Amino acid sequence: MNYISNRLKKDIKKLQKNSFRKKKGLIVVEGINPLKKAVGNNLNLKYLIINKKEKDLINYFFDIYKDKIYTATKKDMRSVTSMNTPYKIIGVFKKPEISFKENKPTLFLDKLQDPGNLGTLIRSSAAFGIRNIFLTPDSVNPFSSKVIRSSSGYIFQVYIEKKEIDLNNYKSKGYTLYGTSLDEKSESIEKINFKFPYILILGNEGNGISEKYKKYIDVNMKIKMNKNVDSLNVAVAGSIILSNMYKDMNG
Repeated sequence: MNYISNRLKKDIKKLQKNSFRKKKGLIVVEGINPLKKAVGNNLNLKYLIINKKEKDLINYFFDIYKDKIYTATKKDMRSVTSMNTPYKIIGVFKKPEISFKENKPTLFLDKLQDPGNLGTLIRSSAAFGIRNIFLTPDSVNPFSSKVIRSSSGYIFQVYIEKKEIDLNNYKSKGYTLYGTSLDEKSESIEKINFKFPYILILGNEGNGISEKYKKYIDVNMKIKMNKNVDSLNVAVAGSIILSNMYKDMNG
């Protein structure tokens, strides 16, 4: 066990930038719950930074990772994080490699921008049976430390990737595509008998689903709610829909 060096502090700080994370194939995990999820999912740990005053945390991880633990002051921790109030523990891991699961429930996110929304949707996906998540290339980066924190580490249980995909190809494979584009043909979610496997498409926080993807949707749905509210946050709406789909598929 060693004290954190200036070189290591600089390297961790640079990992807040997506380009450097991608170059190194590493991710930063901040906070005890996401970190325990990373460890529990057998991610390859490079090093662990722990506030030197947190003796219980040091002892908890010492037997497993004693050669990879570095202690630091609160000031040191603040210098390597994007948070105003730094966490007591930060881990640097090799980026996980999780394979796409064929014929499994899949989420497709179009231009999602907010890290908190993505983190919430990842957590809901893990809770409600989604095994794959695609994001359009112009979406928020799923492996930023903010998204990982917001997902509470459940990001390590799903396949997730930013890429352009051919939705028509998935339709030809038997996937049913569900969307949330409101029009006169939208069906109430409570009345839909969901078909498996499926892809749920959710759109941008402000503009919804792009026209280029709407044409592939088989069923558009709406959530019954108080008429005095015209819309829901995408993460809230997505979580409600995923819950209903899960209940419908699992009795």
